[in-house]
Amino acid sequence: MAGYGWDEYDVRYGGHQTIHDAENKLDITTEFVKIPGGEHGGNWAVRIKGIPREDAPTPLMSTVFFYAGMEGFGSLGVENQPDDLGIAGSVNIAGSSNELGQFSIHITEGPESNSHPPATHPSYNDKPMDRTMVASMQVPDEGLWQAKSLIFTLMKGEIDAMIAEYGQDNAPPPWATFTIPNKIEKGNLHVVQKVFEGPFEVSYNAPLLRN
Repeated sequence: MAGYGWDEYDVRYGGHQTIHDAENKLDITTEFVKIPGGEHGGNWAVRIKGIPREDAPTPLMSTVFFYAGMEGFGSLGVENQPDDLGIAGSVNIAGSSNELGQFSIHITEGPESNSHPPATHPSYNDKPMDRTMVASMQVPDEGLWQAKSLIFTLMKGEIDAMIAEYGQDNAPPPWATFTIPNKIEKGNLHVVQKVFEGPFEVSYNAPLLRN
């Protein structure tokens, strides 16, 4: 990490942060905006942009994860219909809790300038990289904080399946191998993964709904 920090920040309205990820050859900006209103503090939105650094290889592949978990009483689920190929378009997550009432989270497809890895391996037919991958899990409340390890567990299953099907010598490229399964079902932890080629932008917004 070559450095990071808030360029501007206001706890009431949001801020703009820059992260210089020298190891992964990527400069990341996160923009957080909060709109006051409603019964639970208002709505919020986050926009994440990635720009390859000057010393980045061409092309540079990047993957972005988002996960949402529900601890205790409440509900959380993916509203999209399951698709073995992944989700085309936005991913919508909805839930409710005693503290927030009803709420929703939208993960957008992003602008048309976003690019995704091309089809260079037969595995693309079963898992095209221009789709969004979504996997659901039921996790004990005390295990929700271990989301990173749980995501690695999801990827491990996909890696083993890829190697079993194509062999070590013909394995898919890393950006197609290190992915989560397309497995939308009931659960209290939902993981969303996108894979990009070059610069990218993705937005997450959560409008809260009145009770």
